[in-house]
Amino acid sequence: MRFGSEGLTKLCSISQMLNMGLYLGICLYTPSLALSSVTDLPNWASIVCLGLVCTFYISIGGVKAVVYTDVVQTLIMFIGILAVIIVVCIELGGVGAVFDIAEKGERIEIFNFDMSPFARHTFISVQVLGLYFITSVVGISQPQFQRLNSVRSLKTSQGLCVMFFVGLVILWSLFYFTGLVAYAAYADCDPLATKQIEKADQIVPFLVADKLKHLPGMAGLFVAAVYGAVLSSVSSQASAFAALVWEDFLCNWIWFRKNIGISATNVTRLLCNITGAFIGPLDGLFVTAISAPWVNKKGAFVGFVTSFLFNIWLLIGQIVYETGKTANLPLSTSGCPEELLNLTLQSNNMNDTLTLEVTTTYENLNFEAKDAGHLRMYDISYCYIGTIGILIVFIVSTLVSILTGVTKPEEVDPKLVFGPSLYVYKKLWKVFSNKKTVTISTQVDVKSSNNYMDCVTYTHAPSESIEQNEEKTL
Repeated sequence: MRFGSEGLTKLCSISQMLNMGLYLGICLYTPSLALSSVTDLPNWASIVCLGLVCTFYISIGGVKAVVYTDVVQTLIMFIGILAVIIVVCIELGGVGAVFDIAEKGERIEIFNFDMSPFARHTFISVQVLGLYFITSVVGISQPQFQRLNSVRSLKTSQGLCVMFFVGLVILWSLFYFTGLVAYAAYADCDPLATKQIEKADQIVPFLVADKLKHLPGMAGLFVAAVYGAVLSSVSSQASAFAALVWEDFLCNWIWFRKNIGISATNVTRLLCNITGAFIGPLDGLFVTAISAPWVNKKGAFVGFVTSFLFNIWLLIGQIVYETGKTANLPLSTSGCPEELLNLTLQSNNMNDTLTLEVTTTYENLNFEAKDAGHLRMYDISYCYIGTIGILIVFIVSTLVSILTGVTKPEEVDPKLVFGPSLYVYKKLWKVFSNKKTVTISTQVDVKSSNNYMDCVTYTHAPSESIEQNEEKTL
């Protein structure tokens, strides 16, 4: 709406759907790991079941079903994670004991102020990522918009944004603490090194099955918590995906326009089956549209495409050169029972003591050796990628707009831009546009019984049409 470009709108929707598709793939895969850790159900069956269940209730209930189920799923998620933390913490001797073990294992690193953009996680990079996340997910994402738009008033939506942020901080803090609890529980006998699990992603489900097996139903509660979190994301993403496809690609087709009453519902239900990285350029376009009233249609288009292509190039480079990897922290098997160590040695079919050393084989890799032969740009931490995408759109669109002619203040719809930005832009426009005031006296016959003469004062700028001043003298 801000730039009035149908082509740009479709590009934005494609970018949004690519991101949703990749995210949905992760969401569908993640809970299958949890379920396969506590049951014999294969990953593919778990993925298919999850997709079918989610598709069913979205298709029947629409956005209303998404909102209501989100509430229930979030509660289950909180209860499941809290149950795991509380039970394991009690067994380990309390929260203090968990932090002590994690501190000894060098698992806690908060105030790392390394300013290098190539360091994967630092205090600075995580803050940048957090600000980007709030802008992208809470601010302008389609799923979030659908949720906030489903309530009665703007004031309620604004209150929900605050509540969402607070709840997110609490929930993520619990997730991170769960990682510390899992480490503390297996600090001396790592299940990955002893081949009790196949992937590091399975550590928390294994923790539940191992440490909480004496409590009936705990494995089910944990799996329900994981599925609750995933269903919440999948349902909102799928609903938003369907809405985007319908609104920006299908509703203007002649056939759909003629059958609008039936098609909208049926098509969006069908599209809920579709699961479709590069959301940074889209975020940049929204930020630019809201905060830069001088940017025109051409500038916005070039800025978006430039940022999108840059992200593709950066991603391909990171994949080809396998950048972004860091050495794993040391893992120990010194506290494992002797029978477990013997089983591990037998499974290796050789006396491979490297598997049972204090450090994993990944620790011995020389990651710096891979720096040679590729651009250093590919080593930039993923925490900065989204923000870089926003900055590229903003800078490139501004430069192109200056070269092709910026949007004039009077051409901008005040409802589509940030008020203070438009106010400052108007002030700057008056300073740099070299307006000159010219007084023109015109005689206008007033259609009345009295033949008054009307003297009007006009303000005239060389490049603009004459506009009437507020002062008018009769």
